[in-house]
Amino acid sequence: MIDAPKQLDEYELGDLLGSGGMAQVYHATDLRLQRPAAVKLINPALRNTESYRNRFEHEARAVAQLNHPNIVQVYRYGEADDLLYMAMQFVEGQHLGDLLAEQVKSENYLSLDDVVSIVEQVCAALDYAHQHGVFHRDIKPSNIIQTPDGRIVLVDFGLALLSEVGTLGEALGTPTYLAPEQAMSSQNVVAQSDLYALGVIVFQLLTHRLPFPAVEEPLDMVLHHLETEPYLVRRFRPNLTPSIEQAVNKLLAKRPQDRYASGADFANAFSAAVHASPLVRHLELAAVNIRADAQMAATQLGQFTDSKVRPALTEVGSKLREGLFQFDDVMVQKIVPTVQAHLTRLRDPAQRGDVLPYWLGGLVVILLLLLAWAVLA
Repeated sequence: MIDAPKQLDEYELGDLLGSGGMAQVYHATDLRLQRPAAVKLINPALRNTESYRNRFEHEARAVAQLNHPNIVQVYRYGEADDLLYMAMQFVEGQHLGDLLAEQVKSENYLSLDDVVSIVEQVCAALDYAHQHGVFHRDIKPSNIIQTPDGRIVLVDFGLALLSEVGTLGEALGTPTYLAPEQAMSSQNVVAQSDLYALGVIVFQLLTHRLPFPAVEEPLDMVLHHLETEPYLVRRFRPNLTPSIEQAVNKLLAKRPQDRYASGADFANAFSAAVHASPLVRHLELAAVNIRADAQMAATQLGQFTDSKVRPALTEVGSKLREGLFQFDDVMVQKIVPTVQAHLTRLRDPAQRGDVLPYWLGGLVVILLLLLAWAVLA
């Protein structure tokens, strides 16, 4: 615990807002300008390390140059009473950690439009910082504040890394949101490392769960990031479309180069998936069911036909599903009634009858869709 004075330069310190191993943040008042502020005090043990002092000055100057509506404004940094400190804009609002806790407790999910708004604003802030050579390195719900008017502000650049300065090589950040490459060493941090952490947050907002099994030890969570494939969103929210799932899953790829190149790319893909027309969303979900029908039919056929049939039919179902994602609204309007009618028949034994085996019904639907696709293509 840092023994904080009552005042640092023109800043009168008030209540403790938060603390961690590297710093403590206080609500403060700028006595000169009579405005609220947040003052971060750096752990004195780090102050005595020359390399850290130099890094702090470099990074504080860089972050102070960032001027974006979704990034907290840095007023100044300095040293007083043997303490390094950074004075920042005080952002009034609720951080996403508290918002998420409220949603989990009430068993309500944020609306998809609200999630899109959060994603777009965080991505805009990250892209701006990355374009100016600054990586945040500690993206987590408690560092994202939503103001009463809905504006999102990214705060706490205390672990920020300048791309041109480099790093000491230590692994820093919060284990729950640590990208695989960052878990190995902060020297590996790239723009996609911040986006990976955002992917974990979006997964939480959509499902109220982490994308990995719950663990108690931070090291076990780090190992999950390094080795375990993340859960899929639709495991917990099957009513969401595969396109939404794919957008989030891509952001959680193990390798940075397999993720989106920028925050804007992810925001655009996620928004497009959420705001797809009702017909497209319906057909996406229908395509998932068709794929399941195809796989079941392949399994049934494989019991008494050539072993090559099963993988071939499974591949047809998979390719059909991928192809359906490319249909526009006009094509969907022509095809979806057929899909709906046959899915209803397949799932209702009274309509299906004993004459038509389930697997054969699946084949009929696949053939009809392939025929429609060929005609419309």
